[in-house]
Amino acid sequence: MRIALATCQQVPDLYESEQYLLNELSAYAAVEAVVWNDTSINWSGFDMVIIRSTWDYHEHFTDFTNWLNQLETLKIKVLNPVSVINNNIHKFYLKHLQESNLPIIPTYFLTKKEALHFSLLDLAKERHWDGIVVKPAISASAWHTYKLADLTQIEAFQFPIESDWLIQPFMKEITTHGEISLMYFNKQFSHAVVKNAKPGDFRIQKEFGGNVAFFKTTDEIISTADSIISHYNAPLLYSRIDGIITKNGFKIMEVELIEPELYLLNRELQERFLNAIIHQINTSSI
Repeated sequence: MRIALATCQQVPDLYESEQYLLNELSAYAAVEAVVWNDTSINWSGFDMVIIRSTWDYHEHFTDFTNWLNQLETLKIKVLNPVSVINNNIHKFYLKHLQESNLPIIPTYFLTKKEALHFSLLDLAKERHWDGIVVKPAISASAWHTYKLADLTQIEAFQFPIESDWLIQPFMKEITTHGEISLMYFNKQFSHAVVKNAKPGDFRIQKEFGGNVAFFKTTDEIISTADSIISHYNAPLLYSRIDGIITKNGFKIMEVELIEPELYLLNRELQERFLNAIIHQINTSSI
């Protein structure tokens, strides 16, 4: 079996904490890291493609979805499955979760057509949101994500790109308690971390000065995350549930099913993810 671990040009050899996979999976298959949009690659030569650090997909959306469709046409096993990625790539999937009575944070789903004549100020006043966060429906790593801290900033804001948008109240809990991420391998809970922004910022990503630490989670939080995972019928090699702890319980911010960092912070977690992949190899019908 030949397996491609799909990555991007910025990290052609995979993210540092996952490079061990190249050596340790070699006992089970021929494995290599492959940049997803490298035009020299003959994808038909692979039996399985595991999507990992394709962290620029939102900037090349059409090419990325065309590539996924190509893999599907070639009948290559993709993890997570193409159908899951196509659903997860546009953040309006949160609307479906909301309609299924799953606990996401309050969100207004704004279509690109509606955005042409939309008043953020009216929405904020109607919902009593003093501050809001605006982000594109297709994005990653806080790309074109804006925190508008007061009604003056909200009134002055103009959408910088043509896109569908998510409009959410700024949740102060992210600066006081941080954002919680729960990792699942083959739909089984593995571990949790808490991510905190640097002082004065709201973005928890490392490139913006954020930091991460292990988080001792609770049965209530795991139960909420489990309800999200069970909502998906397809096989999921990996899943990451991001959320915050509010006075009304754990609320979901995002469900990361495409290429999330999995915070493999020690050897035990690396082996756990390795074994999840080995299980997929051993149970594959290829």
